[in-house]
Amino acid sequence: NNNNQTPSNTEKDNTTNTFNMKIDNVTFLTSNFTEKVQNVSL
Repeated sequence: NNNNQTPSNTEKDNTTNTFNMKIDNVTFLTSNFTEKVQNVSL
């Protein structure tokens, strides 16, 4: 039973990591966009 669980957990971790990376990317893009808007405002 333990053997069957391990891949599942690994898969979950990978999904979580991918999700977190996407969130980081969105945050980065958003801050980039905000910066550009501020530059235009100046």
